[in-house]
Amino acid sequence: MKQITQWILLIVMLLLVVGCGVLGVNVKTGAEQEFRPDGQVFTYCGTVCAAKGQCGTINRDGTQVSVVLVNQNEPATEEHSALIEDNFPVNVVELRRLTVYNKQSGEPFENYPFYRISAETAPPIVGWIDGACLADKER
Repeated sequence: MKQITQWILLIVMLLLVVGCGVLGVNVKTGAEQEFRPDGQVFTYCGTVCAAKGQCGTINRDGTQVSVVLVNQNEPATEEHSALIEDNFPVNVVELRRLTVYNKQSGEPFENYPFYRISAETAPPIVGWIDGACLADKER
């Protein structure tokens, strides 16, 4: 009886591990891997994106909605001009790696990835998003 219980427990644990991978827990961002132009990815207000101040929540008709910030003119970490809902499909147009400097310490961050994306929102948006704010799969 003890062996049957151990086997059932093992099977349940394996199903949980596989299920977590299928349900999007193992998301890769545009900061972790390079997304190709013409590929579809998803906006992602994850922990790293939020810590960088590149996403957050807004109140839309009494409901809190998670959004990712976009600069329609150039790669930027501030003065954004648009936003796109979290987990929204976007198309990669271009990848640009830049050196970004921390405002307080002056510390450089080299090869900081920004992606120019296009989104079929209303109206459509074309702009730049921090690579940490894009994911390889829908969640």
